[in-house]
Amino acid sequence: MPIPSRRPVEDLPSGNRKVMIYVSPDLHREMKLVALDEDRSASDVYGEAVRAYLGSRGVRIGQARRRPAAQQATAAELAEAIDRQGRRIEDLHAAVAAVTGSQRHDTQEPSGTKAAVAMKAVLAQLKAAGTDGMDGRDLSTAVYAAGIRSGAVDGAKTVLRAAGLIHFDAKRWYLDGA
Repeated sequence: MPIPSRRPVEDLPSGNRKVMIYVSPDLHREMKLVALDEDRSASDVYGEAVRAYLGSRGVRIGQARRRPAAQQATAAELAEAIDRQGRRIEDLHAAVAAVTGSQRHDTQEPSGTKAAVAMKAVLAQLKAAGTDGMDGRDLSTAVYAAGIRSGAVDGAKTVLRAAGLIHFDAKRWYLDGA
């Protein structure tokens, strides 16, 4: 009996998942021959066979959903979107407080506020730096001077980098599209 892998299951770049099945050598040989005859991969032939089998049993299989590509945004548009998100969070907290009668939310900042402030500060500094970008140490110093903690700054840079709005190259941070 095979021992399950402890690695997390990840989708391949093609959107497919790697699975392991055991088939007889004769069946595998025939599938490989079909794949060679049709100039396809054996994996595609197996997948087609599984789809046909499940289809014959009335099981509907949807196409893999792909995330739409991120749209390019300017720093000003991103800062405005972060402001809108902050207002939405505040409105939600106010609505929850009104329904529950709790005033606890009035004394606390809405969740995400520190991250939003840190993102705005990072974007503002990089926008001011222009196409020359900004040295990583200088960026951190400038944002810390605004009273933002290092954890929030690192989180902001990570999120903005993952969103494709900023990038790091040769020890300098750059605003994409600047």
